[in-house]
Amino acid sequence: ISPQTAPLLVESPPLWVTSPAVVVRAGQLLRISGWANVPAAVSGTLDGLTVFDSIGGDKLAQRFAGPAGWKKFTYYRIAPADGNVQITAALNGFGEAFLDDVKIEVVRE
Repeated sequence: ISPQTAPLLVESPPLWVTSPAVVVRAGQLLRISGWANVPAAVSGTLDGLTVFDSIGGDKLAQRFAGPAGWKKFTYYRIAPADGNVQITAALNGFGEAFLDDVKIEVVRE
């Protein structure tokens, strides 16, 4: 898509990346962290890049708008039940974003 033909506002993220599932047990304290870089403003959205986990969902997503360089993100969740946890990164418009060292760690059993 060229800048001349790109929509002013994108309805849904054109790119989603979801991590493999990590098995967790109810009550575990999890640390979800990584680094994000949005080197230039993402067109067609106000949200830029959103990063969220399957426990907190999109409502607790961290949003990254460019340009800002590499930014660390860390959040903690308590697993509500035995099951799987995943991390999703959504590029909400047109542009580029980079992620590095993304992980889900059990901090307390």
